[in-house]
Amino acid sequence: MKLVSSGKNKVQKTNNGRAGTQSGNIQAAGNIPQQNYSVTPVQNRQIQNPQMQNPQMQNRSTVPGIQNAPQNRGNPVNQQGMPYQNSNRNGNVKQHKIKPAPKKISPVKTIVIILMIIVIGVAALFISLGFYVDSLDTFFPNVWAEGIEVSGLTLPEATQKLLNDGYETNADGISVTISFPDESSFTFTGAEVGLSLNAQEAAAEAFKFGRTGTFIGNLQTYINSIFERTDLTDLSTPVFDDSVIREFAAEYTEMFNRTLIEGSLENDDSSITVIKGTGLQLADADAVYSLASRTLTSAVESHDHMTARYAPDRDDENNLDVQLREIERLFNEVHEDAVTPEYEFDADAEGYVTILSGSSAGRTFDLEDAKERIRNAGYGEPVVIHFTVLEPDYTENDVKDLIFRDVLYETSTAVGGSSNRKSNVFNAGRRIDGTIILPGETFSFNEVVGQRTREKGFLPAGAFIGGRVVDVIGGGICQTASTIYDALLHTHLEVIERHNHGMRVTYLLPGHDATVNWANPTKDLKFKNNTDFPVKIEVEAEGTQRIRVRLIGTNLDDSIIKIDLRNLVYIPKTSVTEETDDLYIDQTSFLLGETGARVEVWKLIFAAGADIENDEPLRETRISRDVYNMRPDRTLIGTREPPPPEIVPDGGGGGVTVHDPVVPDTPDVIDYPEN
Repeated sequence: MKLVSSGKNKVQKTNNGRAGTQSGNIQAAGNIPQQNYSVTPVQNRQIQNPQMQNPQMQNRSTVPGIQNAPQNRGNPVNQQGMPYQNSNRNGNVKQHKIKPAPKKISPVKTIVIILMIIVIGVAALFISLGFYVDSLDTFFPNVWAEGIEVSGLTLPEATQKLLNDGYETNADGISVTISFPDESSFTFTGAEVGLSLNAQEAAAEAFKFGRTGTFIGNLQTYINSIFERTDLTDLSTPVFDDSVIREFAAEYTEMFNRTLIEGSLENDDSSITVIKGTGLQLADADAVYSLASRTLTSAVESHDHMTARYAPDRDDENNLDVQLREIERLFNEVHEDAVTPEYEFDADAEGYVTILSGSSAGRTFDLEDAKERIRNAGYGEPVVIHFTVLEPDYTENDVKDLIFRDVLYETSTAVGGSSNRKSNVFNAGRRIDGTIILPGETFSFNEVVGQRTREKGFLPAGAFIGGRVVDVIGGGICQTASTIYDALLHTHLEVIERHNHGMRVTYLLPGHDATVNWANPTKDLKFKNNTDFPVKIEVEAEGTQRIRVRLIGTNLDDSIIKIDLRNLVYIPKTSVTEETDDLYIDQTSFLLGETGARVEVWKLIFAAGADIENDEPLRETRISRDVYNMRPDRTLIGTREPPPPEIVPDGGGGGVTVHDPVVPDTPDVIDYPEN
């Protein structure tokens, strides 16, 4: 495109924008593309344009299509309305821009702008309201907690209001009734089960209303609460003593089931007839408790009395189990032990006894047999369970005849050793002979025999002291205690205290002996009369060679007792040689030793008439675990000098007679005296 001026100056568009001495870019308004132009200045010449002579005249473009261009002080404009560069008076070129005319805004755009402003305003309002709701520390409007208005209150204020309005004590007036199919029922109140509610917990739970959703959701809840009431319930977990409800449930369930069972039973003094099944729908105590607990919770929510009806499930298998349990309950009701008479033993009374109360018979039935027959019976089939009469072991008329009726056990042991030792054994026996131990009383060997002294007739004799044999007053009486203990082992009498010897004795098997000692450390033999009748100890000497013990009482237990020695291990003895000044030089003596042992003593109880060698025992109990040290064989060699010869004057002749000293003979073998 070419631009033509009225002078000789030429403005020529070039391809590279560098034509002429001055060049530049003109950016037209709007979307007009950038134009490259060049201006060649004219030296010492004026632009020949008649229109420029009148400053009041507007420049008119010579460009076709442009009329009445705006006044530009003689500077021509291009087609886009932008001025060209012209020389000033000094020949300098200036640029001038013409602002485009403002465009008109369409009505549609105006409406859109207005709507946008409204939307932004509303959004800002909602966001502000949302932040307000989110920052609230009070309850929303129109909020009621458990029927108590808490609108606009803070959490502490709401808690206090719930307390003031009796929220925690309202539970006392709540009650529940549970009814059974037979129209029986039971009722309990909230106060009876210790029902309580927590106002603080309820207020805290209610305060969560409208605060657990999203930002927009909480705002929507707040707006809704302005226009409608919100009732919040079940806010506090009811607390109650469930053991009381369980007691109610168990008691009334048992009554209901008993009514059903008894309705299906034919009971007389000699038998019970059970009809298996009989359409029983027995109640279950756990199910009744669960129903009562749920109903109580509902009553708390409604703040009112509530009634629920219990309907037991029809389950024949379960009913059979319940019926069997009911048979067990009936057994406990029917079973009665026979009663033996109570009496008082009195040595001065006739027959040694005074009757305090009489006897009575009992009754029972075979529970396991009854349950098995019910299981095997057909549905609706009757099962007759017969009672058995239990007679007392004895009546008041029998008591006098039963006292000292039986020999509970009798045993004897051979008595050896010195005459002093034998005397001590029989002396202790005489002091014990005839002792009576009443029911519940305890026998003590030391208490009955007392301290062993010469005044009581006890003599020095060998006894085991610290693993050696030492002469002590009363040595040997352990054989009396051991013989009594051997008899006790074979009875049901309760041994309270017993100690085994440190070394074995030869008159009894290991585990059957008992040692006693008066001085410290005190060792005693004690047993308790755990029977219903007196027990008497009889001790007698059989010549000078044996001592016999007899326990007399009343044996109402016909079971058989066997004593069994288990894990019996013998400890071999050794041999030692020792010097002693108890013997003269060239004298020797040999003390026979004894092997040691370890053993467990067990008591086995067999049924009456059992073969104790082949049958299994009813029960077995370990009585003791004993250890005995071995006694070595001892060879004693004398070291004492013999006495000098005795010089005796000869009667009459003035001479003397020399007699050799008398040295007692020693036996080749000496047995240890038995303790």
